[in-house]
Amino acid sequence: MYDNGLVRFASSKYSHSSKSLSNRYVHLTNYSVNKFNDAYIKNEDETGTESHKWGLKALWQYLQVAGQDVDGIKAKIKSIVVKTIIASVPTVTSLSKSHCKYRHTCHELFGFDIFLDQHLKPWLIEVNISPSLHTSAPLDK
Repeated sequence: MYDNGLVRFASSKYSHSSKSLSNRYVHLTNYSVNKFNDAYIKNEDETGTESHKWGLKALWQYLQVAGQDVDGIKAKIKSIVVKTIIASVPTVTSLSKSHCKYRHTCHELFGFDIFLDQHLKPWLIEVNISPSLHTSAPLDK
């Protein structure tokens, strides 16, 4: 697993209220959405932790300082990734056989979106095949 990922936060505090259902700044972490919120705080520093987008290493450091079991969280995330890859083997194998002339010269990059809940339990949100590698800020590189 790549250790230089990105961590994104919603730019408005989460609420259970039905009044917040239409507020996408509460429920989405996408930069393309949150950059329009006046409360959005930009981050250009990969070690910064005072914004709505952090470097993954900054999150691990922040949680370590807070006394959290970072290795345990990473192990749970790795378990989710491995189980997801295993579950996809039949489909990937079938598609590889039908679209790749030489099996050993074919590759795919997967982007895993993981959500950490209030107890730091990881949840798989989605897996992106061929995730965008386009960057718009130094933190993204």
